[in-house]
Amino acid sequence: MAQFRSIARWGLGAVLLAGTTLVCAQDQSAGERYARILADTQSLERYNEQLSDQVTSQQSQTAELERQLEEMDATGAQVPSLIQKMFDSLEAFVAADLPFLDPTQAGPDTREERMGRLRELMADTSTTDADAGTTGQDGGAVATNEESAGSAEGAAEAAQQEIVAKQHAKNAERYRRLLEAYQIELDYGRTLVAYSGKLPDGREANFVRIGRVSLMYRTADGEEAGYWDIGQKQWVVANEYNKAIENAVMMATKELAPELLMIPVPAPKEVTQ
Repeated sequence: MAQFRSIARWGLGAVLLAGTTLVCAQDQSAGERYARILADTQSLERYNEQLSDQVTSQQSQTAELERQLEEMDATGAQVPSLIQKMFDSLEAFVAADLPFLDPTQAGPDTREERMGRLRELMADTSTTDADAGTTGQDGGAVATNEESAGSAEGAAEAAQQEIVAKQHAKNAERYRRLLEAYQIELDYGRTLVAYSGKLPDGREANFVRIGRVSLMYRTADGEEAGYWDIGQKQWVVANEYNKAIENAVMMATKELAPELLMIPVPAPKEVTQ
């Protein structure tokens, strides 16, 4: 009997120990699940914060792009007037400048030829006018055929877009050609060039331009020399500079090494704004 009670106590203890172990295992598994869920929740919160920051940044970028597009539209509307002002300023500058020729390229006077081509380009509206006339004719066809109204509207819109694209291309070409002309005019101010030509009375002469500081001449027979007076807008005889002008011509043609020259230059003037 005592042995039976001992065995019973041992079995009861084993069952209690097993139950305790099972409860601990169950508690540990629930704790691990809770910790994992908590960690996942924190990770999701951080991910949501990152997404929120990205969305805010993208919204700011979108707003900035929209602002830039609005500015581009406003700038694009100002481009034609800007190009016209550039041309007007260039034309006025050339008209008031020294009346020199440009013998560096083919042609009797590439400077005047270049300005002539620019005038033609600025005045050219043939493409836009022709397209506008075509669009107007299409519009008349739409009015007489109601069944094709939808497709005709689409065609008219496409034609209008083509007109705008051609106008933009023409403005781009005008701007490019104007920049080239400005660059060439800028280069004139730092070059020494001599060329042969005729005075207004028909006499042959050698001309020499020193930047935009002075434009001088010496007749082919060497008997007369002078310079262009920008104030009087005419040639002025100044034989006292005959030798200096001869040396300037020889320096421009690489027949004489550069040296100091005493040449006639216009007196400085005060510029009023």
